[in-house]
Amino acid sequence: MHKLEPEKLIAEDSLRGIGKIYSSRTPQQTVIGGNNIFEISNAMHFKSYKIGRVNIKNAFVLYDEKDIFYIYVNPNYKDYRKLFLRFIDKIPEDYHIDHILAKNLAGHYIYNYVLVCMLPGVVNREHGRIEKKRNGINK
Repeated sequence: MHKLEPEKLIAEDSLRGIGKIYSSRTPQQTVIGGNNIFEISNAMHFKSYKIGRVNIKNAFVLYDEKDIFYIYVNPNYKDYRKLFLRFIDKIPEDYHIDHILAKNLAGHYIYNYVLVCMLPGVVNREHGRIEKKRNGINK
């Protein structure tokens, strides 16, 4: 018989374990979308930077000058996965890079920028299916 442990054990080499090393913003402190780079930067208390030759209307990065970064993209910008790869070595198998806030919601709120993140593909696929149903697109 398996004994249930009250404490969740997180392997140090897992993505969740690695994530525990860094002191990023909590979900409640994280700005997921907005219209103005300076307002997003001030709310997050991070410095904002242009990303190479990428037009600032398409994307920018917030960086703590140590090890934490947040990438914001225009909801219509298509190269956000390739852009994300500029900041990390590789995207693990079956992980996706996607918008934190659905593009249709970003459009509804008329946001110029939306935060992108890495998440498990299974989560992203399931969420996308739900979004399509809500929008009346049954695929």
